[in-house]
Amino acid sequence: MKNFILMIGLIMSTITFGSNNPSLKNAIVGQVQPDLTEIKLNEFHQDFVVVSFCVKDFQVQILDIQGSQKQLIKMISEELSEMYIQREYPDSDIYNYKFIFKKA
Repeated sequence: MKNFILMIGLIMSTITFGSNNPSLKNAIVGQVQPDLTEIKLNEFHQDFVVVSFCVKDFQVQILDIQGSQKQLIKMISEELSEMYIQREYPDSDIYNYKFIFKKA
């Protein structure tokens, strides 16, 4: 059975303005492509990673990250840290994003 990732930005928002930012969401979804072949996803519970971050100097700076598995947390943290955001965003905005992983 193949593993796949379903990334849902259910809580993607800026704290300062309280509104969604579709361009940043699209940039993240387009660039974050973790390899789940070595990860054993839970069949009975939802695996997830919730990350709080800001964008400074076109880079994602993780403020807090939590999740259901250490491997998933590490993988998403590495993916986000390597990202280059092509558009400038206010330094003061904090974004929250939830990645949900499901077994196909």
